[in-house]
Amino acid sequence: MKNPIRLTRQISNSQKVRAIPAIALQLWANVYRTLKRIKNLDTVGFWPVLAGLTGISLLIVLAFSRPGLSPTATTSEAIPETENWSFASPGDGAYPPPDLPEEVNFGHEEDDERAAKYRSLERQTAQIEQTLNAAERNMEKGRLVSPVGDNALANYRSVLALEPDNTDAKLGISAIQSEFIAWAEAAFADKDIDKANHLLDRAGRLRKESGRARALKREIEQHLAEKAQRTRIYQTEQARQERLVRVRRQDQEMQGSRAQRAATRRSAAAPDARTLREGIAAYYSGSYDAAFRLLNPLAENGDPRAKFRMAMMYYHGRGVVRDRNLAQTLVREALPQIRDKVAENAAWAQADLGSLYADGIELAENDDEAVRLYALAAKQGYAGAQTNLGVMYANGEGVAPSRETAVLWFRRAAAQGDHIARNNLKALGVQ
Repeated sequence: MKNPIRLTRQISNSQKVRAIPAIALQLWANVYRTLKRIKNLDTVGFWPVLAGLTGISLLIVLAFSRPGLSPTATTSEAIPETENWSFASPGDGAYPPPDLPEEVNFGHEEDDERAAKYRSLERQTAQIEQTLNAAERNMEKGRLVSPVGDNALANYRSVLALEPDNTDAKLGISAIQSEFIAWAEAAFADKDIDKANHLLDRAGRLRKESGRARALKREIEQHLAEKAQRTRIYQTEQARQERLVRVRRQDQEMQGSRAQRAATRRSAAAPDARTLREGIAAYYSGSYDAAFRLLNPLAENGDPRAKFRMAMMYYHGRGVVRDRNLAQTLVREALPQIRDKVAENAAWAQADLGSLYADGIELAENDDEAVRLYALAAKQGYAGAQTNLGVMYANGEGVAPSRETAVLWFRRAAAQGDHIARNNLKALGVQ
């Protein structure tokens, strides 16, 4: 038997379908001719074989002639009436050219395009996987948004540029947003409102604002509203206290006689030095009722030393009901004159200004400056400054703590009759 004929040709998909019935018929014809050439096949065996092949060929023709596989159902192309075919048959003789080849190899340009697209998709998928792995590493290292170009946020955005619906990248950006919101919550807990708002703003720029962020914003807004309300209440109360002070002074002026008002004006022009000394001595000896009686009229007439002592009594609640608003008002009135006297090296002014720095009244608290001023006044023999300087050494405020130095200054002040210095020595167990 001769080798089967082999034919190579490129045809379209629709031509493949139309070619199947013709191929089946050609197969039947070739088998028939082959059987005729077999000499030792008897007549009895020839016809059954031929009948079987005929049936198979008819089944193939009928199967591929259904409407779903008919040429009109699959394509509108027309089969060329004539085709140029080349046949090669090794061996003797040549078969007559058939209508279609026995074996056809098809090639398609669209297959190359699909292959190229597939390879591109493979490269993109690998790039996405690599970038997501880099994002996970940056998340573990805490590199959420920095350094520039090598952080988790940049990685996730690179993935979304390649695949806008990538779930892992979207979840990653959501996780970064949650971190910013957590930082904002911590800042709000520390009362750092500006930082909390800044972090919430950055979180909102990452993706759609979450319910957690909206809830925190509402808390911040409520906090600010409450703070503003407290400020208004405080300012209202302060204004009320100042009005009360003014009314009190007006009442006192109205109750005084013309002679008393004249005496008051004379006292304001030339303060009674003896009364002032007695009032300050009463203050340092702990006789606060007497100090109030002596110093209050002088304070109302503008004496800065009397105003300062009255301010300390109101601030610390010594002999009077504590009223820090009134104390601050008196300090504000006396402070310019106190500063002028400090420039003149007045010991009482140095001591009083030192107390304002130590207590943070109307001035920013500054222990170093308080110690400096107390020392200047203490070296001039001012008892109040000596007592206060001893306290600074005892507590180690503005200076290195020194019990020995504290006792030294307390003893000097106590020798001048300072009541507070004597109590401090007793507290230290010193006789």
